[in-house]
Amino acid sequence: VDLYAKQGLPIRGMYFPEQRAIVYNASLDPDERSRVVAHELGHMLAGHTPNMHRSDIETEADEIAESLMTRQGNLPG
Repeated sequence: VDLYAKQGLPIRGMYFPEQRAIVYNASLDPDERSRVVAHELGHMLAGHTPNMHRSDIETEADEIAESLMTRQGNLPG
């Protein structure tokens, strides 16, 4: 997966499955950037696509992100 920082992005981040790319807001501090990238990786690992129901995939991506962050020692386990 490719990561891109973008200034002035109106959202914190987004995963583009067809391009296997994550774009995140360049103004995020390092901790928030880690959380956003982990969340977007959650979308990738779960195989989410743009036509899926938003609330379902956001919850699943959050759960995967928390697991990734905990394993990396960035959240209390």
